[in-house]
Amino acid sequence: VLCNLGTRNEPGVDKKSKEQKLEYLHQAHDLAVKMGRSYGLAIIEFNLACIYYAAENLPDATIFLEKCVKIADENEYLQIMSFGRGLLGRIAIEQGTKQQAYSYLKQALEFSTISNFQTTSCEVVEVIAELCISNNQRDEAVVLLSCVFDKLPDNSNSRTLPALQTTEEQLAQLKQDLGEERYERSFQKGR
Repeated sequence: VLCNLGTRNEPGVDKKSKEQKLEYLHQAHDLAVKMGRSYGLAIIEFNLACIYYAAENLPDATIFLEKCVKIADENEYLQIMSFGRGLLGRIAIEQGTKQQAYSYLKQALEFSTISNFQTTSCEVVEVIAELCISNNQRDEAVVLLSCVFDKLPDNSNSRTLPALQTTEEQLAQLKQDLGEERYERSFQKGR
């Protein structure tokens, strides 16, 4: 229950509510440790990382993600192995460590594909598109985003990996960067 209270995302949440969410998650974390619940602990570590990521606190987000991935690897929780590395990849892009991002994202895609988690795979492909954008490979990013565009949940609360921009916002920026004709050619290539 504490974990669920700590992860509910509602629009317009104030600072005090965010602090309350963190408090609930830390309480859930302590309980999961005491009870020896590795799966629950991995999920809580990921949820804490997401909250810190959304607050742009990348050092704390990374600490919790690394713990999450370690637990997931030890217990072969494939989906957590995938989305934990997906968010680590997104952070690595933001920090400019592109080789590390590539490594995380390659692993994340492998785990989500092996375990047949289509939505997670699509979200990882979306992050790979962000890596393409950071490498000035905008046409490739459009192709990737157009492949997954209809498969991603519209509601950001239904997504596993937190994002600072929606797919629509990314595509709109790419359309502006590339121009209408070039953008459409790349978008159709991905369909």
